Amino acid sequence: MEVERIEQVGQTFYALLPTVQTMIAGGTAPDTLRVGNYSAALFAARDALLPLDDFIANDPDVDWDDFYPGAQEAMKLDGRIYALPENGESYGINYNATAFAEKGLPDPRAQWDAGEWTQETFLTAAKALTEGEGPDKKFGFLFETWNSENWIFFEGGKVLEDDLTTVLIDQEAAIRGLQFAADLVNVHGVAPNPAELAGRPPVDLFQTGIARMYLLGGWYISNFVNGIKDFEYKTVGAPIGSAGKTSKLEISGYAITKDSKNPEAAWEFIKYITGPEGQRTWSEVGMPTRNSNLTEFIATSPYAEYFKPFVEVLTNVQHTPFFGKSAEIADALARGQDPIFLGQVDAATGCATMAEEMRAILAG
Repeated sequence: MEVERIEQVGQTFYALLPTVQTMIAGGTAPDTLRVGNYSAALFAARDALLPLDDFIANDPDVDWDDFYPGAQEAMKLDGRIYALPENGESYGINYNATAFAEKGLPDPRAQWDAGEWTQETFLTAAKALTEGEGPDKKFGFLFETWNSENWIFFEGGKVLEDDLTTVLIDQEAAIRGLQFAADLVNVHGVAPNPAELAGRPPVDLFQTGIARMYLLGGWYISNFVNGIKDFEYKTVGAPIGSAGKTSKLEISGYAITKDSKNPEAAWEFIKYITGPEGQRTWSEVGMPTRNSNLTEFIATSPYAEYFKPFVEVLTNVQHTPFFGKSAEIADALARGQDPIFLGQVDAATGCATMAEEMRAILAG
């Protein structure tokens, strides 16, 4: 099979939507499309993708149940499957084990394994690791607000109920999670505020030892393993909150466009690239979405030890439901949380504002 790759450099899954719609309208749609998170739902809601349910049901070589549940649900809209999962990444904390040892702090991974890596023990460590002032300040922790749903999920909260009609961002769990995160910046001073972060790539802050812990998805682990030379690098799960060991799930997959001129060939391609062999190749740098490949990954990958906490939470990962209005909900969350993290309003006030906007979006 010969495959032509059409690459849109620098564009996100979501920014590609107008480009692909233009290609479809002009009769030049690609046969397959890599989608991520709620972009699968956005394309499907605009009737741009082929449902894959019949392909799956009629192909004995495809074991849909081998994909773990979180990956399955991310590729659906209104109960129909529109993409095959390729790569799933949960979140965890990358940490400077050398700095922990120098401060005489317990090892986070040992605490995680014992169920003792709680928000309290995490905060104690972040405070101890923070030192200095001004441009020379070393931060105990670093996170980015674009993945703030994590803090909601850690506390067992949700942005929306799965029924897509009930807004939950203004409920106690969500408020508690976002307030805890905002306090790391504005009360405890263990994480940089937007001004301190401006113009400073977060990855660089961690790799150079300026930030001692860094919340991020697993996609950068291999870079850290191969790139960090000045301190011992380790990983641990995110702080254990009310929901136990969990995190947000970032997910990608492969879909077939509705106007594909070669749907059968496209199916063979996406079936292979998301199948056991394709995922075995992907597993050289990231986590697969098949249970069978995950078992092999943990047994054979040179990065397996670093990924273990990230794999452990996969049975409990979460995401805000993906549907036709996901982009509007995500935008309301992104804009509405800024005043919270800037310390301009408390989480209860900010969440109430977001909830009002989200209810208007759902009603429109």
